[in-house]
Formats: sequence, structure tokens, C-alpha cells
Amino acid sequence: MRSCIVCRAIVENGAFMVFGKLSEEGLMEFRFISDFKSYRSILYDLQRRGVPYKVKEITYHKPKGLLTDNQERILFIALKLGFFDYPRRISLEELASKLKISPPTLSEVIRRGLKRLLEHHFSTSQKP
Repeated sequence: MRSCIVCRAIVENGAFMVFGKLSEEGLMEFRFISDFKSYRSILYDLQRRGVPYKVKEITYHKPKGLLTDNQERILFIALKLGFFDYPRRISLEELASKLKISPPTLSEVIRRGLKRLLEHHFSTSQKP
């Protein structure tokens, strides 16, 4: 099955798969988070294995330097998967499992990252 090949290429090249779904046209659609090097490696692997693909959209994210790389990645994934939605679309335990870390570790990374963002926000905001 081609979707298994695509999923494998995404994961083996260090990317994080956000979702895979069947499109209205009957094609598989995948969304993943990676750096540019991993993205190029994924495309190379798919081409090498004879898997046809079409890139629909590329979004670039430029970190602002407030967070560690790990905090940036985890908060971005948590946001995209609905951890901060009400009601939550993914629980702490489910998110930790997807990220292959323990729930207490995930909780700490999220809390420390949010603390940094809030400290920056309130230190730079204008006082009335």
C-alpha cells in the first residue's frame, strides 16, 4: 500500500506526521512538519520508490528565538493537533504518545514554553 510507504518516508526522515487522509479526488493527502533537509529527503525517497506525489502547499515558520528548539516544535505540534482548543482535540497523554515522551515531560515542556512566551509578552507590552 502506497500510504505505508509515504508514512514510512515521513517518519524515517525525522518529520512529524500531522495527518493523512483520503481527499475528495480519491488520493491520499499527508501533512507533516519537518525542516527543509528532511522535506527534500522525503521527496527523494518517494521518487526513488516510484511513488507519484504532488506538493500542494509549503508553509515556512521562522522561530523568533524565545523558545528552545524542542519547546518550539512541541508547542507548534500541540497547537496544530488541537491541544489548546476547547474542547481539546487531543489529550496530554495522546500527544505525549505521538511525540514519544512521557506525559509529565510533555507537561513540563509546555509549561516552561508558555511561561517564556508570557514573560516576553508582558515585559514588552505597553502599560496604559
